[in-house]
Amino acid sequence: MEALKGGEYSGMGVSLGWFDAAAAGVGVHTIVYSYTDENGCSNSCEFEITVNPLPEVTCPEDQSVCIDEAAFLLTGGSPEGGEYSGTGVSLGWFDAATAGVGVHTIVHSYTDENGCSNSCEFEITVNPLPEVTCPEDQSVCVDEAAFLLTGGSPEGGEYSGTGVSDGMFDAAAAGVGVHTIVYSYTDENGCSNSCEFEITVNSTPTVSFDIGISSVVNDNDGVEDPEEYATVEVCDGGTYSLANLVHSANRYAIAVTPSGGVLLFNGSPASNGDISSAQFDGAQGMYTITLSNPATGGSIVQVITPYNDVNGNSAFDTEVDCYEDPITITYIANPIPALQTTINSVQVTSNNDGSDDVAAFEVCHAGSDNLFFTQFDDLAGAMPTALVKVQQEFIRTNVTFAPTDGTYPLSDYATPFSRTVSRINPGIWGSLEMRFRAFFDMDDDNAIDDGECVGDWIIYNVSVDLCSNDPEVFEDQTDQSNDPDTEVVKTSQRTMHKLHNYPNPFHERTTVVFVLDEACEAVLSVFDARGQLLFNTQADYAAGKHEVEVDLSGSTMNGALYYQLTTPLGKMTGKMVRLGE
Repeated sequence: MEALKGGEYSGMGVSLGWFDAAAAGVGVHTIVYSYTDENGCSNSCEFEITVNPLPEVTCPEDQSVCIDEAAFLLTGGSPEGGEYSGTGVSLGWFDAATAGVGVHTIVHSYTDENGCSNSCEFEITVNPLPEVTCPEDQSVCVDEAAFLLTGGSPEGGEYSGTGVSDGMFDAAAAGVGVHTIVYSYTDENGCSNSCEFEITVNSTPTVSFDIGISSVVNDNDGVEDPEEYATVEVCDGGTYSLANLVHSANRYAIAVTPSGGVLLFNGSPASNGDISSAQFDGAQGMYTITLSNPATGGSIVQVITPYNDVNGNSAFDTEVDCYEDPITITYIANPIPALQTTINSVQVTSNNDGSDDVAAFEVCHAGSDNLFFTQFDDLAGAMPTALVKVQQEFIRTNVTFAPTDGTYPLSDYATPFSRTVSRINPGIWGSLEMRFRAFFDMDDDNAIDDGECVGDWIIYNVSVDLCSNDPEVFEDQTDQSNDPDTEVVKTSQRTMHKLHNYPNPFHERTTVVFVLDEACEAVLSVFDARGQLLFNTQADYAAGKHEVEVDLSGSTMNGALYYQLTTPLGKMTGKMVRLGE
């Protein structure tokens, strides 16, 4: 306080005209002003100075926040109504991100109603977020067992997301698709950070199809099921079909294990490793199996593993690609015997083209051996030979022949043997049809079962003739039996030369040749072995040689047939053999 010119101030806290509130202290202080004029007269006055105390100000406790914490209103300073200031403070709000990582001093200031101000300080520490890293993205198969999630850093954090429970990831619970997994970590300061990675759950494919007579499907239940196995069994050169293919796989792994003989599939040898055109390759259609050694059966086991080509490298990677239950197919090809026989020097070979192999010859009606069986061989050499069987059947027309229908091992025919065929009624034409075919009797039961391989029939049409060297002579038969099956062999002065036909055997048409000594009406008829009329023509003929075409294109009857020429002189019969196409 500056004294007035010439006067002096005095009182508590006054020194040399200056008032020191702190020295005076809180309270009301009387200050005296004294003045002496030029006359030496003095006077004084008083006034008061009140010294007010500063307001009592307190700050909140020091605190710490994370740098990602949202801006918040500062509170806790007392008395209320003061102001906060410092780094990161604006309008009473503290923004940790603005302040930045570190220790920041915050001032709380307060001015009371007397205009007296006071302040205090406290610290806010801004902590950084922890540095968190996640494992690499990964892929798993939907059937993979639940597994513990690892790889997040620092350790001790938590994993969350679809399919995650207690730190375990369950692919089946998550389902097929791409799933985002979050790894969160909180440090000792309570600051949290997180990262994300993806787990792709890939499907395990299923496949179903019909192959041969079987239907297969992989159930993907982790156990072997009957519907995951099939057997395709054919004869050498046989076919099988693959149809109704339904799959969710984009690739197939094929493993092949040959056993027994070597198989050819559509002309390609099957071997270890992956094969395509040989067996099932994902294509529907017909497939052919041929034995490379026709004498020996063969088999191949094919394991088809449908898989999801996760890494897209067109290869089956068991550590990466998704797969489960395989389908196992066993392919079996059996040999077909190729029977070759020789009877009465007539050799016939079963060429196994689906048609009968036919031959014909004549024997004389006799009471002793007239059929000579000299060869029964399997040209295919099917192994084991003990399983090669021969089925034989016989059709007799007016003949006796001791052997019976049945099935016998091929070895029973190894030694040449002879048999006898003779007419029952020597006056009537007779025939014997002998049928033989070989088959591979896999179960050795002397019966042709489904899947067993059977060769073509070998058929011998044997005509049993009287074998007279003289021309057949007939007399007028007007008073004889009208039985068309009765061959008349009687003497007369009028004769007919024996008739024949060519070609014989034939397919659809043959020509019958006969000679008449005199003009007459004649009827030419053709019958099958049961007596059914197949052809008939009637005409007047002059004396001499005649040729009549017999057209059987409208008939389906094959095998041994006989024809008959009827004239006023009597009847003549002959044998013809019609071959199938």
